[in-house]
Amino acid sequence: MGAAESYRAVPYEGGVYPQTHPDVLATVSTLVGLRPAHPARCRVLELGCADGANLVGMAAYLPDCEFVGLDAAENHIVAGEALRRAAGLDNVRLLVGDIASPPPLGTFDYIVAHGIYSWIPAEIRRAMLGLCRDHLAPHGVAYISYNTLPGWHQALPIRDLMRYHTRNITDPAEVVAQGRAIVDFAAEASGKLLHTSSSAYLATLADDYVFHDLLEEVNEPVFLHDFIAQAEAGGLQYIGDAELSRSLDLNFPEPTRAVLHQLSSDPVVIEQYMDFLTNRTLRRTLLCRADTPLRRELDVSVLQGMQVALPLTEVKELVDGTAYRRPGNPEDMVIATEPWQRDLLERLRKRWPAALPIRGMAPEAVELLLACALRGFADLRTWSAPVVRQPSAQPAVVPLVRAQAQAGQPLTSALLQGVHVSAAADRALIATLDGSVSPPPGHEAALDRLGRLGLLVG
Repeated sequence: MGAAESYRAVPYEGGVYPQTHPDVLATVSTLVGLRPAHPARCRVLELGCADGANLVGMAAYLPDCEFVGLDAAENHIVAGEALRRAAGLDNVRLLVGDIASPPPLGTFDYIVAHGIYSWIPAEIRRAMLGLCRDHLAPHGVAYISYNTLPGWHQALPIRDLMRYHTRNITDPAEVVAQGRAIVDFAAEASGKLLHTSSSAYLATLADDYVFHDLLEEVNEPVFLHDFIAQAEAGGLQYIGDAELSRSLDLNFPEPTRAVLHQLSSDPVVIEQYMDFLTNRTLRRTLLCRADTPLRRELDVSVLQGMQVALPLTEVKELVDGTAYRRPGNPEDMVIATEPWQRDLLERLRKRWPAALPIRGMAPEAVELLLACALRGFADLRTWSAPVVRQPSAQPAVVPLVRAQAQAGQPLTSALLQGVHVSAAADRALIATLDGSVSPPPGHEAALDRLGRLGLLVG
């Protein structure tokens, strides 16, 4: 069964991927010397766009941008068109087409290919890289995610077991059911941690994910250095990771960092060693044209045109200061020991998900926030997300979110995050927030939650 036939047989439910947002790509590439298009005024192409949920999620908050999605499965595009119409968007085009022989597309500031590179044959991978090279603007940025080694070494035996067991089964539903069953059997029969943990992990996954991500005929994880070699052969060069902190060694202890830099001065070599140390399974790599000059040394002056945001929702008072924590991770914190630090972090905490402009901040504040960003604690942005923390008298969410609330689907925030709001009363409220009415009393707490989730716009 070919790729297009596979996705027609088992449609893949799309999602949103924050690291693919034009603002993320613009921010990381600006730090290495590119001059990318502003996220609020750009053209974006997504390869393998599935049902268009990712593109539509971007387009809902970026009305002055143009988005084009390409997918080989016609049923995906039909579903995407329904979503686009429900969201009332006219800045998105979804096209049926193959990467190897695409329709006329033009030039793009950003090209996104999430969850496709590892699942296509080598000749199509080469075609994808060539398409990026030929259709990127001079300072354009391509995002390509792919499964990586060494992390995938652990998953490959499970994949091999599932594919061997289902080798003579043609019905997709039965393939998934029997694939799950054989891993459950292996967990019970062998008692090995690999099988037990895999069985538990499979139980958390949807059938379409198991079928396409684990059981497709092609799934070829690669080492970072091999992917970079493939990209260079295709006329592209490495910028870094979409998750800025994942390209840096700042989260390793100082002795480890010292050894890494003794081993090599090549950033790709250092990152490859980091992948071995963390057993990394997935990369989100940013590329640009090979003829575009890059600057590897950070020019702090570029921060003056950026903004910064911190999702600080947990606070703990210490003897020597105040610890600000990120939600869901008690070990991930920044400690304010000076009054100015506490004042700055309080401003950011109360403002989230909106950001503060860096221009005009004191040098010591910029230094603190840059250190937080390089460790993955803070978000640097080149774009002012149209979010409001405090609701107006007549609050609003974008039409996409109202449609998703009415349909009982996950909601897409301005930061391209999937938000689950399960309470029926909250969903009913969201469906009314078109900016023309005032909610009745008693909804203050719900509106505060929506503001913190990045759903209220202004």
